Amino acid sequence: MIPCIGDVWQVTRGGKHNFVLVTNVAIVPHTVHEEYEVGYQILRGNGEGRTDWDIINSRTRWRWRKVTD
Repeated sequence: MIPCIGDVWQVTRGGKHNFVLVTNVAIVPHTVHEEYEVGYQILRGNGEGRTDWDIINSRTRWRWRKVTD
């Protein structure tokens, strides 16, 4: 599943769970497999209130779990 702007996801990083609000999604160009650059704001967890980004691909997809529809 691809994150959409406004979705809340649980992201596992370093064995800890953060709840994040997706603020931006872009397809990474020129990749063999689907990769997405996702910008987000941390709602709860380490770094609460900060913004960050991550690349989601077949190797990192397991860290992201959708919380809301």
